[in-house]
Amino acid sequence: MRVTARTITHLAVLLGSREVELEMPTGSRVMDVLVRMADLMGDQAVPALLRPEDRSPQGHLRIMLNGRDIGVLEGIETLVQDGDEVLVVPPAGGG
Repeated sequence: MRVTARTITHLAVLLGSREVELEMPTGSRVMDVLVRMADLMGDQAVPALLRPEDRSPQGHLRIMLNGRDIGVLEGIETLVQDGDEVLVVPPAGGG
């Protein structure tokens, strides 16, 4: 199944694009998509996207599945379906 992964700012730079289409096996979860994104980003993705100690998502990231925050779903364990979109948004600063 195909899942679109999107991100912005420094994460898009690490990914090489703001959007990539990933081929994921049936039964994949949001966490599996994040791991695949981190693999594409390389070693710098671990501190930017995943915690080095356990490879769970960094707590400051907002992760959305088809426009819905995964916190109102089943978190990183939420299953993804063919055609889904996972958006990872780092915190914004400025003023």
